[in-house]
Amino acid sequence: MCFRGQTHYTISMNLHIGSRKLGDVPLIAGVLTDSDVFDLRPEGLDSADIIELRVDMFDSIMPEHLFDVFRSAVEKFGKPVIATLRDIKEGGRREIQDRMAMYRLVIPFADAIDVEVLSGDILKQAKELCGDKGRLLIGSYHNFESAPADDFLEEIIASGRQDGADIETGGNGKRGQ
Repeated sequence: MCFRGQTHYTISMNLHIGSRKLGDVPLIAGVLTDSDVFDLRPEGLDSADIIELRVDMFDSIMPEHLFDVFRSAVEKFGKPVIATLRDIKEGGRREIQDRMAMYRLVIPFADAIDVEVLSGDILKQAKELCGDKGRLLIGSYHNFESAPADDFLEEIIASGRQDGADIETGGNGKRGQ
């Protein structure tokens, strides 16, 4: 699926994030931090189909804390989980030296991982990790300044596919991060 502005493009597919089939209807992702996981009541996410855990926004990225947050999210909310670790230049909130080490830590609890298409080798390494663990790889593109031209977005999609992304998503950053 690709999102641009208010337009929603659906690509025919037979992919799932956890128990949720992609492509038939738009799915709503509830984006959570570690404190959200512990503070929110389960009914607070009733309208969400999927949980996206933004590790770059966590208060702590110590391995024990990551395990606790991801395990708690799975048990408490019972929804598929996407693990996301954005670099600061990709809109992330903290510097994470070795994102692949973090992805390896959380992938047992995640149904998919989300990596920026333009993140270079990390996308390729993430594809290998996802393949080994039977998880989906989401290739994202975010532009926080403006909505890029359609031909540029097509190049981003082609790049994501070439590097192994199962799904490509994008946003112009104007409707939130």
